[in-house]
Amino acid sequence: MGIYFSKPLLLTILSCWFYLSVKNGFTSFAKLIVTALVFSIAGDVFLMFVPNNPSFFLFGLGSFLVTHLLYIFSFVKYKGFKGGFVMKNKWLVVPVLTYLISFIHFLWPEIPGDFLIPVVIYSCIISIMLIAAINMRERVENSVSNGLTVGAVLFVISDSLIAINKFKTIGISSAYLGVLIMATYLIGQYLIAKNAIRANRNKEIV
Repeated sequence: MGIYFSKPLLLTILSCWFYLSVKNGFTSFAKLIVTALVFSIAGDVFLMFVPNNPSFFLFGLGSFLVTHLLYIFSFVKYKGFKGGFVMKNKWLVVPVLTYLISFIHFLWPEIPGDFLIPVVIYSCIISIMLIAAINMRERVENSVSNGLTVGAVLFVISDSLIAINKFKTIGISSAYLGVLIMATYLIGQYLIAKNAIRANRNKEIV
């Protein structure tokens, strides 16, 4: 229970830190990022109540779906979209799509019917978010794009572990998976927020 409580608490702190860091340059990019963080907090809160009512899993999924859409919009809106790394190297989409298809195939037999469409849609959106993060390379400093990409990858790993924990039996304890989920999620969100602050300092982004 402590893990579930600490996740929204830490994301609230992260959101406040992000806002205070960008409030004097509150661009549309910064607004999208901070709103994504707020929806992440909502998703964390909904997931806390899943043991009491499984329906809250879908509410949490919906909140994080909005989070990823907001991250996508922020990365696409940032200047130089067509000059991004993925736009110049479209083959980079292939490994992401390969992971997406492989992961859905891995989970498919265990996903209840009511969850199939939401899980597929969510998986597609988070994959697009990762591609959009990778496309920030060559539009910002390499250290910033690297941080955003690693953050996005960790977010994908965290969500993948959540899906495995809920739908698949793999012989790993839920407690151990819980620690991995929290670590990858929090570090991923921190890296996205930290490097979004740095990217936001560019006054030509809007």
